[in-house]
Amino acid sequence: MFNARRAFATPSASFARAPSESDALLDDAGTQARRWLTPRRALAVACVALVGCGFVIAGDVTTGKDAMRAMATPRAGLGAGTAQTLTLNTACADVGELNFDPGDWSNVGAKFVRKSMSGDLLFESGVEMTKTGCGRYEATVDIGTREEFGFFLYRDDVFSSEIGCSAAGSDKCPSSRTPAPLAEKPCTFKTEMANGDIFWNRVYKDATNSFTWGKCQDECPQTEPAGCSATATSPTPPPQTPQEQCEADANRWWQASSSTCYETCFNSASACGNQISRQQNHPTECAYMTPACARTDCVGNGLNKPGVPTCQDPQTACNATPDRWWDTSSSKCYESCYNTAQQCGNHVGRDWAGMCSYNGPVCARSDNACDGQGGNKPGAPPC
Repeated sequence: MFNARRAFATPSASFARAPSESDALLDDAGTQARRWLTPRRALAVACVALVGCGFVIAGDVTTGKDAMRAMATPRAGLGAGTAQTLTLNTACADVGELNFDPGDWSNVGAKFVRKSMSGDLLFESGVEMTKTGCGRYEATVDIGTREEFGFFLYRDDVFSSEIGCSAAGSDKCPSSRTPAPLAEKPCTFKTEMANGDIFWNRVYKDATNSFTWGKCQDECPQTEPAGCSATATSPTPPPQTPQEQCEADANRWWQASSSTCYETCFNSASACGNQISRQQNHPTECAYMTPACARTDCVGNGLNKPGVPTCQDPQTACNATPDRWWDTSSSKCYESCYNTAQQCGNHVGRDWAGMCSYNGPVCARSDNACDGQGGNKPGAPPC
């Protein structure tokens, strides 16, 4: 290998070719050249030659091609950049390119890395970004013009990089992370390695401080990713106190004197709301003989339930209601009482509202004890 120091220390060393017949004609010029080629100037010439031809430094072989690539790679701002506040938005990011499910984005973090922090732009070397909103992050960092950089998103121990390789290659380009979202995009810088790996990294430009993860676009019309909307519109937690639970139901009301929640009795075909009795076994519930409906003649005596149809005449409404029958002698609607294991239907008592007062569950009897004394309710289980 050529040793520049030894060449300049030996008087007989020369960069000239072997003498020829034409040398005599060039004697004066040759003397001037030797006077110009002082040891310092020769060392400078040798250094340029070493970059072009390849050299060995500290045991690492650097080819001429690698050396030229190193010179061509942007290295501006390596530790000498200016403080810039960078914003990272994910509203327009493609979540399908993430290696994890962001969910509602509440557990997703972000990191920033630049070339001067890590030559390989590693996740471990990145700086944490501050979360300023759902899927939105910010960091103030030193970065120089034309310096390479990129962003990471992560959840728990899983991260996704927007920069990286365009195809699987060495262990730095695993197939699970290729192609990178920004591979071959116009906002990136391409670096080809001797082993065939090709990297694509962002390149910083002055006055561009807003970024969308995995995209070249600077701005996004949306303010947050879709998962955040689900969080914002999630149901309000259920009320905790009995009063809050009661008042949350539009069909009920709270009586403070007894700390009791009552069902609101609305107008029906058989009675105005204020005239409807309460069930004997369930005194907080209305004893409707016919379904709630809208009436115009109950002003001051009850309210119409929102959304219900107009009332029919009481007899028609009663006959149309399951388990009800109309008594023409009293012009009243009654609940049909069915057989139980202890009583036949006709022997079941009634409460003040005309509803059946069962002393046991309704069931279907198979004996003849209730013949002519009551009927089995359709669909009831055997007694």
